[in-house]
Amino acid sequence: MAVQIIAEAGSNHNGRIDYAFKLVDIAKEAGADIVKFQIINPDELYVPYYWEKDNKVINEVYQRRMTEKLDYDDWRKIYHYCKEKGILFTASAFDKEGVDFLYNLKVPFIKLASSDLNNIELIRYIAKKGMSTILSTGMATLNEIEISVNEFTKYCDPKLLRVMHCVSSYPCDLSNAGLNKIDELKKNIPCEIGYSDHTQSSIAACIAIEKGVTFLEKHFTLDKSLDGFDHKYASDLDEFKSYCKDVRDVEMDLNNDQFIQRGEEITAIRARRSVYLNKEIQKGETINESDLVLLRPAGKLSPSDKFRMIGLKAGEDLRAYEPLQLSQEFVLRDNNPTWKKANDFWSNEMKEKNMK
Repeated sequence: MAVQIIAEAGSNHNGRIDYAFKLVDIAKEAGADIVKFQIINPDELYVPYYWEKDNKVINEVYQRRMTEKLDYDDWRKIYHYCKEKGILFTASAFDKEGVDFLYNLKVPFIKLASSDLNNIELIRYIAKKGMSTILSTGMATLNEIEISVNEFTKYCDPKLLRVMHCVSSYPCDLSNAGLNKIDELKKNIPCEIGYSDHTQSSIAACIAIEKGVTFLEKHFTLDKSLDGFDHKYASDLDEFKSYCKDVRDVEMDLNNDQFIQRGEEITAIRARRSVYLNKEIQKGETINESDLVLLRPAGKLSPSDKFRMIGLKAGEDLRAYEPLQLSQEFVLRDNNPTWKKANDFWSNEMKEKNMK
């Protein structure tokens, strides 16, 4: 099964539907399987202000989130735009109304953010709707994860739940990616395991694939210089395209059961040695050890064939450094030599490196 790449657009639309459309385009162009947003109703997520004694202090995050809020008509338009572009749409929901909206859209899954892993009421609400769900595990202990998973599976088929390793640092240093947590989750949680990658390269994702994750999530943006919570550490188009390519290449390699890999055949010709004569030998002459050298490129004869050749006779006139082959009794010329493949490689290499 192919690793699913979730392009995490989050709130990087900055409250503009045209930006949301551009994010969909980037996710599609980069090669992601699904684009995911965050449907945030600030009134259901943040206190609008704080109290300092008798003084009201405005919550700046709440105010900013209000400027970024898209209404459900906007989200429907984004959903249909995804359908037109041929990429799946989904979102994180942070309240029951958002869950209902995504349920009615029949999204492939709903995401529950790490911040709501301990929100048992919301977990139960999603589970009772029978929605396929990804549960993110940033900041959580294994015990907290198990409690939430058990709560979900009380009301819903366990096969509908996937659990995602996450480190809630933005960005996350590679040295702090906590990739061994994937092994712990696989051992203790009876669900598919994924990885929400907040690092700045594809290295952690490639390791996670080797550890057996079945889906990845990666934040991306249309412009890293835009103002907003997630733009600075998110991947731009070129970075995200490179990330998706790396993921697919690693996935292809892990599914590759060939012992000798593609491309090694020509390398074997140019890098290995064959047995050559270092002088002309006339037909009928006996081959001595001093007549033989082991040089590149490889031909039909391997270095170990040298010992078989000593004492044999030339079956025809042979020239120095001519490709050779063996019969039962004679050393013969190889009329289907491989040296041209090696020579073509070397010529192209020197040309590419401006060596001539």
